[in-house]
Formats: sequence, C-alpha cells, structure tokens
Amino acid sequence: MSIGDRLFNLLIRHYEDPESRAIVMKWFFRISLIMIVMGYIILFYLLFNKHGLLERIQLL
Repeated sequence: MSIGDRLFNLLIRHYEDPESRAIVMKWFFRISLIMIVMGYIILFYLLFNKHGLLERIQLL
C-alpha cells in the first residue's frame, strides 16, 4: 500500500465522521459565499468606477 493510498484512506475515514463532515461543509459554504461576494464587488467596480465600462460605452 503506497503513501497516497494510506493518506486517501485516512481522509475517507476522517470524512465519514458526521462532526468533521459538518466542519468541512461549513467552511466550504463560507468560502463559496466569500467568493460570490468578491465576484460581485469586482463586477460592480468594473462597471461603476470613474472610468468603468458603463462610462466608456456612454450609458452612465
């Protein structure tokens, strides 16, 4: 059994525990929310800053 197989089995056994699964899902949810919010911040910055896309195409 290689080191990769041992590590994989250890992670699978650790992930089967409901408490650790809840922790992983909680952090996954937080990180995904942060990524969505940062995406919207970048989008609004690109559209609505002083020399943004809307001003360049003269819609603002």
